[in-house]
Amino acid sequence: MLASLIDVVIYLIIFDAILSWFMGDHDFPKSLTASMLDPLYRPVRKITGGRGGLDFSPIILIVVLSVLQSVVS
Repeated sequence: MLASLIDVVIYLIIFDAILSWFMGDHDFPKSLTASMLDPLYRPVRKITGGRGGLDFSPIILIVVLSVLQSVVS
């Protein structure tokens, strides 16, 4: 059950990253995914900081969730 939830979050992160290429933060689907994922992104962004306008938090979060998923499964 938890592994399935982690899968959903990973797919949501990927969808949010793709939306960020085409939409602003205040457009409808992007604003929804951003509001759901910001609590997860925030601690990662505090650690990595904003370097050069590139946000690596989705990649780092996917790696962490994948490791967690392999531990749970």
